Amino acid sequence: MTIKTYLVTGASGKLGQGVVAELRKLLPASQIVVSGRSQEKLAHYAQQGIETRVADFADSNSLEAAFTGIDAMLLISADAIGSRTELHRNAIAAADKAGVKHLVYTSMPVPNSSPVTFAHEHQASEQAIELSQIPSWTIVRNNWYFENLLELQSANLAGHWLTSAAGGKVAHIGRNDLALAAAKALVSPASGKRTLTLNGLESLTVDEMVATLNRHTALAIETVHVSDDSFVEKLKGFGLPEAIAQMSVSFDRHGREGHGEGSSDEFEALTGRKPMSFEQWVMENKVALEAAAKATQ
Repeated sequence: MTIKTYLVTGASGKLGQGVVAELRKLLPASQIVVSGRSQEKLAHYAQQGIETRVADFADSNSLEAAFTGIDAMLLISADAIGSRTELHRNAIAAADKAGVKHLVYTSMPVPNSSPVTFAHEHQASEQAIELSQIPSWTIVRNNWYFENLLELQSANLAGHWLTSAAGGKVAHIGRNDLALAAAKALVSPASGKRTLTLNGLESLTVDEMVATLNRHTALAIETVHVSDDSFVEKLKGFGLPEAIAQMSVSFDRHGREGHGEGSSDEFEALTGRKPMSFEQWVMENKVALEAAAKATQ
């Protein structure tokens, strides 16, 4: 199976940008194509000699044009929680119709049994890939990003980390490592159908993460253990809508029930190296972590 053109969808996002940066180390720009909903947000790629295409997962016509002539494609999960099943099915069907030979999809850990409120969207997307006629595919089940601490959970850094995860462990992993893994999966020999779970170097409890943060930064975080119901009420008290509060708490339940832990063996087999540890990530992001904590006070 000859692969000549590689497409990264969602290339204007942070994971997509990281994947393209890794692909540039492996391929000439002439073999890389990027897509997104906004041509303007892709303009910097064109300046690098990379072809850009508009692809809106809600617009089947745009998908047909964007995927034409593509051999291998990375489908980065859309950020439209609640609509992703339909959007991903549209993209998978268009890739199938366009004759894509190898598809890589970014999923989440154990979507078939996870209590995370949007897990069913990833499960349905995986099923759509399995039922397609795409001859080769790789599903990468990405564990939670370290970077969520800076972007989604920065309030946890400001003094009190509320959690209902109890002693549940999660093998968090850096987004840059996942970008590398996605690039490797995309350019690896396109044969067969596989599902890989990409975990970080170690599985840690919230208490262990807090201890690492306090040890290597100027932060002084206290872990506050609460029940799921209490956590939901506290989040609603902070002004979060019910659905967002329930989603946030479902992440802790996911860890508490053992769905988030695991080894980094499949990451290492795919990339040829170990992922960054949480301790190393904290030390490298000390300034950003302290700034995020200060911004939420």
